[in-house]
Amino acid sequence: MGYHYENAALMATPEIIVEKPELLLYEKSASGTLELVAIEYFRQADQGVPPTVLGESFLGPMAGHYGTMPTHYDMHVWLWKKNPAGLFFPWNRNVRCF
Repeated sequence: MGYHYENAALMATPEIIVEKPELLLYEKSASGTLELVAIEYFRQADQGVPPTVLGESFLGPMAGHYGTMPTHYDMHVWLWKKNPAGLFFPWNRNVRCF
């Protein structure tokens, strides 16, 4: 999936703002530079049903990926790195992290 950089303040709000994704995903090149490859929307699972953005439903609910991350829904959007599995598929086999 690449390197995730999260905005904790956005992750804690119940609103989904399409122009302000909660996470940015980067790929590290062989030379060490980071390149933006995708965005990720995030919503805590205490809202009942999976949220939607851009006509697509989030995946989940799923357990947090680290100790303090709550159970949540999320949706990846591969805007800058083509994903052979689809624009909204969570994993992109073309992303490399050196």
